[in-house]
Amino acid sequence: LDDDQLVVDFLAVRDALDWSLPPVWGLSLSRGETPIIPRRLLSYTDHAKPGAGRFDVEGVTHIVQGAPTSSTTARPEVAGAAYIYRNAGALPRARLMGRPVYVASEQAASEAIVRLGASIRSRVVVEDPDRPLAEEAVVQGTATITRDLPEHVEVRTESTGPAYLVLADTDDPGWSATLDGAPVPIRPAFAAFRAVFVPQGPHTVVFRYQPAGFSLGLTI
Repeated sequence: LDDDQLVVDFLAVRDALDWSLPPVWGLSLSRGETPIIPRRLLSYTDHAKPGAGRFDVEGVTHIVQGAPTSSTTARPEVAGAAYIYRNAGALPRARLMGRPVYVASEQAASEAIVRLGASIRSRVVVEDPDRPLAEEAVVQGTATITRDLPEHVEVRTESTGPAYLVLADTDDPGWSATLDGAPVPIRPAFAAFRAVFVPQGPHTVVFRYQPAGFSLGLTI
């Protein structure tokens, strides 16, 4: 920049965000990570390993790397200097799951993810004090996203028994949910994502987002 122009120290701004944002929004405090990554998402990625179903649970269908890898037999597609691998094991972004592993906290969820290893593909680690689903319950049914907007996601479910609807989107205090129009709690799944308990039969679950503190701020 010219001498008469303002020079912005972006690292200083980043450090200010690092200490000021977490207490307000529950974000990560760790250095080396942008503070706008939710702490719970870091808990998940730190404990779920790529070889043990991490990308499958996230619903990641393609992985981009800067160099070919020898850890997989899959052949990548080459796009310029990038190598694109297809993840054939990716689970649907919205899905019904059973066989819950109930935990009481984010830390306990992280420990369960490590303990379960690759079986997190078929078991949902959920923080739900109500424990409405039997731990060995096997679920059959479908979950279909019928509306998908940044702050409004609708999912239609159909199941032969009760289940957890898991949406592999990052959880945040600003999200709320309704089941057939009635408010229902969102339970953290796999420490970072969202789960809603749904009874047997057809249902519509709607997730809506409103920034934390929005209503209070509007009132003030």
